[in-house]
Formats: sequence, C-alpha cells, structure tokens
Amino acid sequence: MREVDAALSELPADFASVTGERLVNLITRFRDHPGLEHLLNRLDERERRHNPAWDWRQLETDQDRQITNLIASGMDQLDAYAQVYRMDVDDLHRQQARAHLHAQRLPGERVDALVRRLYGEWIEAQFLAAEHATRGVLVNKRGRAQGVDGRSLLHGSPRRAAAYASEELKAWWHDHPRLTLTEFRAQLLHRDADVKAARRHQEDRT
Repeated sequence: MREVDAALSELPADFASVTGERLVNLITRFRDHPGLEHLLNRLDERERRHNPAWDWRQLETDQDRQITNLIASGMDQLDAYAQVYRMDVDDLHRQQARAHLHAQRLPGERVDALVRRLYGEWIEAQFLAAEHATRGVLVNKRGRAQGVDGRSLLHGSPRRAAAYASEELKAWWHDHPRLTLTEFRAQLLHRDADVKAARRHQEDRT
C-alpha cells in the first residue's frame, strides 16, 4: 500500500511527538481506502517498537464505548461521534469529505480540477452500469434519429436528458439518480455555496 506507507513517512519516528489530532486526521484520510487495515496494523507495529506492552484497548475511553454502542445500534459512525462529543455533524461530514478528497488529489491538482476528474470517472462508471442494465438502450427513438450519444445524457442539461432518454434509462435513473456537476460537487465538498447551487438546480427541474 504505497499511499499508506507514504503517509506514514510524513510522521516522526517517535509517536510521543505526534498529536492525537494528527493521527485522527490520518486515519480519517484513509477511512474509505482499502489500505485502512494496513495503516492501522502499521501504526500498531510502530507503537509496539517503543512500547512492547502497548495495547490499543488500554486507550479506550467511556466516549469510545458510547460510540461503539451507538454504531452497534445502527447509527452512522459520524453521527455517533457527533452525538457523544456534542459536535456539528455537518461540520464532521465536511472534514471527512476534505480528507477523502485529499487522499485522491494528484500533485499540484486544484480542487476544481479534482472534482471534474472524479465527476468524469463517476460518469464513466454510471454509463457502463446503465448500458448493462438497459442492454444498451439508452436513447429513445427521437434521440436516435438525431444521433444523440447515450453517454451525453448522463450529464449536462436535465431537460435534454429527459427529452432523449429511453424509458429503460429513465427507469434506471429512478434507483440511480442522475447528478449534474454542480450536484456532484456539492456532495463531495459539502460547502454551503455548492449545496445552495445544487438545490437551485433541483428546484429548476421541478
């Protein structure tokens, strides 16, 4: 897991000088990454080199146990954390979104370019899934007569998509909602301005 090892190399060798906040940020950064377990194992190994008797269970607090119980009852992890520590859950979601984006950011890549790249990757995945589900019937008769490309219906103007999408594609959208770039950006960044812009897009469609 090169990304995990690179992130660990950013930390000093002595864990005593590493703040808990920095470790939490590191773990949050890889929360949805397949290398999370590898990261946690490496952190355990690294700590035991300085303290052979170390056991992460010794660090468990009453708050940790409350969070564990809430998650076991079905509550979302961030919601549980926010409830126990009386924090703003929306702010936590924004922090998580920023950490998740940071993990995928290329060197020198600006946030807007990153969002556009991820949106393009998401559109391609949506296209493949929709094509499979509809057996390739993405465009209606009117759209085929005008040479409309089915992939183009997955982004851009909602009105154009509604005009040329096949009934099969519209049925697929019912369970796999179509997102404009503005809506996608709002879901990724959770910024107030983006959320408001996405809400206006949704209102314009109704």
